[in-house]
Amino acid sequence: MTDRGKASRRWGRRGGALVALGLAAAASAFVAWPYVLRAAAEAALSEGGARVVHVGAASLNLANGRAELRDVTVGGDGSPAARIGRLAVDLNLRSLWQKRIRLDSAILRDADIEIRRLADGRMRVAGFDLPTGGPAPGAAGGWAIGVDAAEIAEVRIVYRDGDTVQRLTVGRFSVADLAPWRGDAGSPVAFEGKWGVGALRVTGKMSPFPAGSGGAFDIKVDGLPVAPLAVPARAAGLPAMTGDFSADLRLTLATTADGVSAVLSGDATLQGLAVTGSDGEPTTDETEETGLTADQFQVRNLHAEGAAG
Repeated sequence: MTDRGKASRRWGRRGGALVALGLAAAASAFVAWPYVLRAAAEAALSEGGARVVHVGAASLNLANGRAELRDVTVGGDGSPAARIGRLAVDLNLRSLWQKRIRLDSAILRDADIEIRRLADGRMRVAGFDLPTGGPAPGAAGGWAIGVDAAEIAEVRIVYRDGDTVQRLTVGRFSVADLAPWRGDAGSPVAFEGKWGVGALRVTGKMSPFPAGSGGAFDIKVDGLPVAPLAVPARAAGLPAMTGDFSADLRLTLATTADGVSAVLSGDATLQGLAVTGSDGEPTTDETEETGLTADQFQVRNLHAEGAAG
């Protein structure tokens, strides 16, 4: 074999080794990528160890902008502050050239979330403290944020405020076309769930952005307990109520120069109503001045208007 042939053979072997090495590196990166991504997600969410976060699985597709987390647990005070089965978003990458963070879709499914009101009045959601001020999201630098379709399903929420505990179950919540660049076209909203043992359904349209902000909603309530209102009512020195509330209502909100105006109309029923004084004493024949009871209290063709500045 000539020297030229031997050299070609050596380069062929080296080239084959380099290709094999490259394939091995690519395979290793493919296998390790989910673990690296999961570790990065845990580190980012834990904020330097401020909370314990475990991520079961994470995926990120840079080609189409899809990111997904599964089986996420956020530690809390003695019990998990959140457990999320699935959280997925699809980012429209082309919109970034227009300084828009546009989500084609956002999904939160199968989750348990704790909302806690702290002693200083701040709110903590799923272990994260909400900001108390600052510019609106997306306002800085001329960027805007919007979502084409968002859905929350099978989410159980526990709200804690001191000794008060309230539970809300979100069977399904959806909103579409929620973006400031859509003007005042309105975003369709639908909610089905339970507050305690009472059923709650809301459908309508809203526009939360400055251009034509407001909304109109049809609200159906079936057997909603009014007892959770007892604690804030007593704290304000107002009579407290127990019983079940059912209603078919229409709520219209609009922004005016003086604030927000609201119009509420429809029919409402209180079943098993009992009203007590601010001292919380139960109603008796001797305390008629501080309380009343009724098997059923109905309001037909309710119409109320008000404004908050």
